Amino acid sequence: MAGSARARGGLALDEASFPAGFHYLPGYFDDDAQLAIANEVRELLAAAPLFTQTMPKTGAPLSVRMSNAGEFGWVTDREGGYRYQRTHPASGKSWFVALTSYGSIFRRDR
Repeated sequence: MAGSARARGGLALDEASFPAGFHYLPGYFDDDAQLAIANEVRELLAAAPLFTQTMPKTGAPLSVRMSNAGEFGWVTDREGGYRYQRTHPASGKSWFVALTSYGSIFRRDR
């Protein structure tokens, strides 16, 4: 098929089938780069472990666990509602900031 590629696992992917503005970039990161990203995510999760957010007002848990990276992280809980804050809600430590291995994908000059 013209304009298509095969992902690992044999699934045929065609960039035309994705929503406008979505970019499918097979092979953008080689195996070494993918390993570096995975290792950096492991570092992130060691520094800012996954946690379960809760709904404002009800305190019902959200269905996913999450973490954040950067100067601010998105959090929500019964007491404070939806917000961005500088610290992990469970540990009180600053969020992990040093995610750099895949930053090139966000630059327009790639």
